[in-house]
Amino acid sequence: MIVETIDYSSPSLGRDLKESLRSSGFAVLRNQPIAPERVSELYLAWAEFFASDDKFSYLFEPSRQEGYFPLYSENAKSTATKDLKEFFHVYSDARLPPNLEVETRKIFGALLDLGTELLELLEKELPKLSLIHISEPTRRRGISYAVFCLK
Repeated sequence: MIVETIDYSSPSLGRDLKESLRSSGFAVLRNQPIAPERVSELYLAWAEFFASDDKFSYLFEPSRQEGYFPLYSENAKSTATKDLKEFFHVYSDARLPPNLEVETRKIFGALLDLGTELLELLEKELPKLSLIHISEPTRRRGISYAVFCLK
């Protein structure tokens, strides 16, 4: 499988994105508006959070499916083996650690805007296809992946 690298600044972005998704289901997006340094800095800040005991103050709320999910808290569908991962679900109204809140919400908004823009471009390229509008999840555990690699 070949995953195409497409240029965000290209006038043919919509067409290039459509072709990449059609051929492999994925796309690597170059020259996109979210600085990689911002993402890297936020990853480092979250890594510090995951290395601390502060994470246990943000244990997930089952009714909202947001917050910190410790190791072995979840398993894949139809599998009894627990997953070796920990993670933090973030929604627009999620409770966040104060030192991570401002930049996390900024990146969340920027990614939401970028995803919306890319879906609108795809909709123009695929007029007979009705695309789902990006919004806050209505089913908190509904998982879907639109994979764009920021480069």
